[in-house]
Order: sequence, then C-alpha cells, then structure tokens
Amino acid sequence: MTALHTQPAIPPARPPLDTRLQVLCVGTGRDGTMSVSRMVQALFDAEGQGRQCFHEYGARTLYQAYCSWRETGEERYLDEIDALIRDCPYDAIVGNGYAPILHLLEGRLPSSVRIIHLRRRSKPDCVASLVKDAQLFPQAYRYYTSDSAEHSKRIAAFHYGEATRAQWDAAPLEARFDWYYRKTHALIDAAKGRFAASLDLATEDLDRLESRQALAGFIVGGSAAAPPPVRVNGHVHLATDQVAEEHRLRVQWLFGHLNIHDVLADDAHLVRYAIDRYVTWTGYQVTGQIGQISPADIRSPQEILTHLRSVRRALHDCDAMLSAWERELGATEPLSGMDAGLVECTGIADPHNQGFRVSAQGSRTLYTLSADSDAFALSQYDGSQWRHALRVERDRSVTVGGGPVFDDQGIATLRSFQVAALPAPNPAGRLIHVSDGGDGRRLAVSDGDCWRWTDGTQVA
Repeated sequence: MTALHTQPAIPPARPPLDTRLQVLCVGTGRDGTMSVSRMVQALFDAEGQGRQCFHEYGARTLYQAYCSWRETGEERYLDEIDALIRDCPYDAIVGNGYAPILHLLEGRLPSSVRIIHLRRRSKPDCVASLVKDAQLFPQAYRYYTSDSAEHSKRIAAFHYGEATRAQWDAAPLEARFDWYYRKTHALIDAAKGRFAASLDLATEDLDRLESRQALAGFIVGGSAAAPPPVRVNGHVHLATDQVAEEHRLRVQWLFGHLNIHDVLADDAHLVRYAIDRYVTWTGYQVTGQIGQISPADIRSPQEILTHLRSVRRALHDCDAMLSAWERELGATEPLSGMDAGLVECTGIADPHNQGFRVSAQGSRTLYTLSADSDAFALSQYDGSQWRHALRVERDRSVTVGGGPVFDDQGIATLRSFQVAALPAPNPAGRLIHVSDGGDGRRLAVSDGDCWRWTDGTQVA
C-alpha cells in the first residue's frame, strides 16, 4: 500500500448545515468511545440543561454512504450524509465513522462545533482488538472480514487511491487494520484545526483524574467536576468468542454497557443493570423490534410468557428473602414506595426507537404508560377493559377519561351534559357545559350540593 493521502477528493460546494450538534468525539472504535460517551452524558446530566450524548450515532450509515460516494461519485450519498448531520437530535456524538466525513463538513457546521480526538496510543493493541471485533462481528466490517453486500462498508485504502482493490484483498487482516488505524487518525489530525476547539484524549488515560477534568472543562467549561471513571465493553470479547455467531449480538448488547467501576462502587448496581437489560430486551421481543437487532432471538408469545413467569417467580422468591433480611436487620417500615405496589414493568423499549410501553401493577389497579407516533397515553384497566385516563395527541390536544380538556390550540374544553343527566355536584368548584340550559345559559358551577348557573340560580 502507498503512503497515506490526507487531502481526499473535494466534493462539489454544498450548503451550510444548521444542526443541534455541538461536540464530535472521533476515534477508530475499540478505543473507549463508549466510555467517553457515558462520561459526556454524566457531565450533561450534572449540568441539568437536558443536553444529550449518543454513542455511534449513524456511524455505519455514514461509513456506508461515504464509501458508496467514493465508489460511484453519486451526490445522493452526500445528501444522505448531510441529512444525518443536519437532523442529528443530539448535542454530542461519540464514535467511529466520523473521521472520513470531516473534510465534507469543513466550513459548513456552526462555528461553535468542537471536536475530541480519541486515540489509543498502543497501535498494536488497538489493531489486535479491531481484528478480533471484526472476526466476531463481520456485519460492521465489509472490506475487512466480510465482502457481503448485506454488511456495512468501512473505508479501505482503495477508496483513497492508496492501494488497488486486488492489493487490498491480498493484504493480511492485521495490515488492513494497521492502515485503518493510521488513516483514521491522519484524517482527524488534518481536520481538527478547523474546528472551534479540539481536545486530545488517550484511551489509556481515560481513568486518570487529569483526563476526566480536561473532558469536563471542554464539555461544560468553568470548574465543572470531573465525571466518574467509566470502563465498559472491554471485557465483552471474553464472552462473545465462546458463543455461536448467531448469539454474539445478544451477548454484546447484554454486557457491553456494564461499567466495571459502577459494579465496584455500588453493590446493588449489578442487580439494577441486569433488570434493566432484561426488561428492555424482553420489550424488544414483545414489540417485535428484536427482529431488527438479533433475529436469532425472536421468540413466540408462549416462549416469552414462559420466561416472564420464570423471572417473576425468581423475583418473588428473592423479595421474600430480602424482606426476611430486612426484618433481621431491624427494619420496621416497608421500603419507601413499596406501599404503591410497583411490582411489574413490561415491554420497555429503547427511547430512541419509535415507541414504548411501561406497565405498573399496584395492589388494585394495572396502569399502562405508552407512546408512539400518534399519542402519549396513560391507561387504566378497570377489570374488563383498558380506558384512557390521560391522552396527549400528536396535535397537542388533551383528553382525560375520554373527554376533551384542551384542543390543539390550547383552548380549554368543558364536558357537556344535559339538565336531566347532570353529574354529581361534589366536589365543589367544577365547571361543565349544559347543552340544553334555558335562556341561553350554558356554563354551570358545582357548589358541593348542586349545580348553579353563573348568576347563582340552581340548574333545573
């Protein structure tokens, strides 16, 4: 392979990109991007302004589009890249897949956008980790361990004229990733000086207080406290290479977000993590979204019911044991919130997908909170059917108990009744519309004993 070219082809002039994005953190992958993402989100959470960070936002799509543009010259792929960046719903994105497009964004992003260059200093360690990841998950490594048209493309030397396709295909896998490591960092080095500010972070130093303080100052500014250390995803290869290929995505998903520092700092973290992963994964199975994530883990309704009941039995047995230990340790009051009987949550889907459903069962009533592209609803099961307790429509109109409260312009809407079928007048202070009131009177107020017109006379 020939020397690296750091000045890739210049595309046609394209319009500015008005985007929410404020910070890009770019690396090769297998270099701590997930850990940095978690730390950035922790800083955003502490800041309290609602900013959001996302790991690997659009990374595979960006690789695919960029490679296809270099291979075909078709501008529709540049349009796809522009749309992802322009419509990015996050304030910060962290991952690989961004290095190749940096030169396409030059002079087109808001002038305040900043960049973090994440680099694993040990190239041999990074290359070895990438090789193993590509062997375990070839779906993300077309031109490396896969040439399947169904798998995501990743930049290769032949995209830059630094090797022919035949030379690339003949190169050992380690040599290809050696090129990928050098090329990714060369592209970032060439571009980062054109951003408002840049920060260099070394993977090996992410646990160090100095690095976390530098990250806090860069993301939040001032004297912001350093985020807690995070170390996730590094151990996953130990598990994935011991299972069949069709189950590797599940193992990666289940264990990839486990933060070892949190496990060591909080004895209960592992339990909360396991419950969150199980409930979310089961939610994907219930809604059918699992087919897009891990087709090998699609389950029939009966299979899902079987493992749900198994989990509920295990939780019931565990709860009895925990309660006994609480009494042994002198606890005399139930845990705060236990009285409400929040004992079951089902079908929680990722908030970045199109909908979710959460069910909570108390001692008497089952409630369901759900959201999709049409409405946000709180429903209550009355023993025979589900009824909407509260529903917010897409047009922002609101109904309570099936009756309108606000229309799509925010105008209050009263429930309408006839004189012969008025509701109970208590409690006092309620307003209703009376459709057949005499003398054109329509607005009635309850005083606790009866309904009265606004002039004080009783509705009759």
